[in-house]
Amino acid sequence: MRAYKVRGKWSQLMLGVGDYESAVRALPLAASEQDKLIEFFSGEVDYLNDLSLSEKQSYVESVSYAQFLTERVGLADAIPSLFSIRCPN
Repeated sequence: MRAYKVRGKWSQLMLGVGDYESAVRALPLAASEQDKLIEFFSGEVDYLNDLSLSEKQSYVESVSYAQFLTERVGLADAIPSLFSIRCPN
């Protein structure tokens, strides 16, 4: 995936604060992936609704965030790299 910058307060947008839909639509992603991100950022879907509370606890302790995004949110394998934080040396 080519490096691409879309300016915005992503830490807030990812929590559903602000105009996250427009920010996601500006990303160079397929519309289907944008739709999934928008739904995820909205916070309206419980992606673990098929699990009991104790199963949810076990799940979040046993999988990476990237795995959750691909398995539960349904994002393509390359998309979770958008959530990687890279700090300059």
